[in-house]
Amino acid sequence: MKFIETSTEFNAFMYDYSEAKTIIALPIPTDHKLHPIETDLSVLFILLNNKPFILPFKHTDGLSYCSTGDLRIMNNKNKKIYTLDKKTTYHLTGFDNLIDVNLLNYWNTGEKTNLDLYSDDIIRHYHMKHYEKTDVNKSIPIMRFTSHLYNIAREMQVVIEKYDDSDIMSYNKDMFDNFIHIEKNGLQTNDA
Repeated sequence: MKFIETSTEFNAFMYDYSEAKTIIALPIPTDHKLHPIETDLSVLFILLNNKPFILPFKHTDGLSYCSTGDLRIMNNKNKKIYTLDKKTTYHLTGFDNLIDVNLLNYWNTGEKTNLDLYSDDIIRHYHMKHYEKTDVNKSIPIMRFTSHLYNIAREMQVVIEKYDDSDIMSYNKDMFDNFIHIEKNGLQTNDA
């Protein structure tokens, strides 16, 4: 695993990113209890052609070199980025070209994946022990997250390689665009 904490490391990462055939991105928010719009990006785990990279943003274990400007550089429209939860990843990173692996699996099998970013025992322990605190994910050891995220990314690769994503692309885009529009504008209710 390679931590990206300097401009030299980021430039080398961007070369690998531009050459990658398969990109998997798994963002971790600073506070998992909040809606992704109301929290910040703590760590971004990226798997490029089976090579894991960790970009710390707001985490106590990282130098936090990366910024949202770096995310804009990575938002290359001709690169598909696979993720576990398109909405969360979009709000935390701003990436437009996301493919939801949960949707891909559900479209082809009728079943949701069993992949959960917070299913690791130590991560759950931190969440239960510090349930009343905010930004708990910033204090969970970054190596604990990254080893868990690497296992999830490997399982996601099985789904990606097994199913063709061309069938879901219009639904993946249209459904998401509609939900984002609703979230930005809200729904009118008749509640008093």
